[in-house]
Formats: sequence, C-alpha cells, structure tokens
Amino acid sequence: MTDLTSRRCGDLAEMFVASRLLADPALEVFTTASDDGGGHDLAVRSLRTGRWYGVQVKATTRATHPFVYLRAFRESSDFIVAAVVLDEDRHPERVYLVRGTDWGDDSSGCLGRNDAGGDAGPYVEVRTGAAKYRESLEHYRLDVVVPTL
Repeated sequence: MTDLTSRRCGDLAEMFVASRLLADPALEVFTTASDDGGGHDLAVRSLRTGRWYGVQVKATTRATHPFVYLRAFRESSDFIVAAVVLDEDRHPERVYLVRGTDWGDDSSGCLGRNDAGGDAGPYVEVRTGAAKYRESLEHYRLDVVVPTL
C-alpha cells in the first residue's frame, strides 16, 4: 500500500476519522462536497452538546508533523485538527483531535505555531513525530476527546 499518493492517503485518513467519529451514537458526521482550502474536511454535530464542529484532517508519517496553514486555521473550540499518524504501510496508527483553542492553552510544546512560516506561509502543527511529546499528546487521543464533543 506504500504506492498510494499523498492525496489518496489524505482521503483514507478523512474516511478513517469519519468512521471513528460515527462510532459514537451522539455524533453526526458529514463530509464536505469539495476541499476548497477553507479548513473543513468534516462537519460534526454533537447530539450530546448541540454544537457543530469543523474538522480539518491531516495525515502524516511518523517522521513529520501534521500542520495547518494559518489561513485555514481558526483559534476556536469548535474547530478541530484531526492529526492522523500513518505507519510504514500508510495505515492509521494514531489519531489526535486538537481544538483550535488548545494552541493557546498548551504549555508542553507538543502544539507548535510558526508565525514566520515556511515557503507557503505561517502554520500550526501537532508535533507527533517527536518522541518527547508523546506523553503530552495522550490527552488529545481520539478516544479521550470524542466523549467531550
């Protein structure tokens, strides 16, 4: 399965996250008709809280950090970055759900922000590729966050 394009890996990651969210009967999950760079791959309605969430799914290998450009990022509790870490066969290995407001609250360093940006501009990142942040990322695990939605 290693010959999949990055676009196909992203599509698979989106469907994986959607299926994991759908496993919770209190969540309704909707896919977007197109990825226009607006920052939402999934829309989620919580029957538990009555809130809507926009979810941006980012898939990456173990060695790199998933990131979202600031132009598609919202520092809001109803904006969620789903960081999917893929194994060497590009199967989902770990999934973290990080609310937009968590970047302002994090003191561990596991959530990064680069306002100077790279070639394509400023971004935020989930530092999944660094072993020193593994413990700090535990409270963002999908199975920990989903019951709070």
